[in-house]
Amino acid sequence: MAEALVLGFECKVYFNDEVADGGAGTIAVPVWLELDELADATLNIKFNEADSATRGTNGIDTKEPGLLAITVEGTVQWRADNENISLMLAKCLGRDAWDLLILTGSRTDPLSKGVRGDFKITSFPRKEALGDVVTHDLVFTACNSFRANNVVASTGVAP
Repeated sequence: MAEALVLGFECKVYFNDEVADGGAGTIAVPVWLELDELADATLNIKFNEADSATRGTNGIDTKEPGLLAITVEGTVQWRADNENISLMLAKCLGRDAWDLLILTGSRTDPLSKGVRGDFKITSFPRKEALGDVVTHDLVFTACNSFRANNVVASTGVAP
């Protein structure tokens, strides 16, 4: 049986500090920076259902796994002076893809597993509870430039 990919308390989200953003990373030689502002990160890997009913199923509605949907959700506390939060907002408003690495633990831990791919921020709602801090519940969604060969759980030190 396949081992489940559980991300929780020790979940780490990294982004490639790419040349386009003023960094030195490339797809082939990434420069990973931790997105430690993202709290309660959750990786959702789900197959959408596809209708597989035929005349042979005798009127029974049957389903098969369809397209794979991958999202990462988390919360950030708004701080105007934080470069990573400003970069997230710019990526969201620019509809720009972001090379992310989502792992069960530290990138240097040989037991860490996860997913690497291109994501776009598809939700950046603002929560401003009375007398509380301003937070944003972010949703990163795998996008058209997602590299399908990276949709596998990996072991060993991440690239």
